[in-house]
Amino acid sequence: MDGAYDVRYEIIKSRLDKAHVKGSHERLTQPGKVAVVFSHPEEEQEIRRNIDFLSGQGTLTGETDFLEIEDLPGVYGLKALRATINLEQAPG
Repeated sequence: MDGAYDVRYEIIKSRLDKAHVKGSHERLTQPGKVAVVFSHPEEEQEIRRNIDFLSGQGTLTGETDFLEIEDLPGVYGLKALRATINLEQAPG
């Protein structure tokens, strides 16, 4: 089916916006933070490298949170890394 990937992506994206951290009432999306969602351990390693790079550049600050996401309708086993955005860093 042409465009099936795009449809699946949009459905998951809309569900993630309302997703909660497993075992809590905390939402995945938080003001001033960026969350990167993944499903495979190999993806986690690549995401951590990118977060480390952005932290070294001063774009991200503080600790990186490892989160398990509550199962969503039709989507299971997702995890996320969430970091704080440095809002004090001047653009440019």
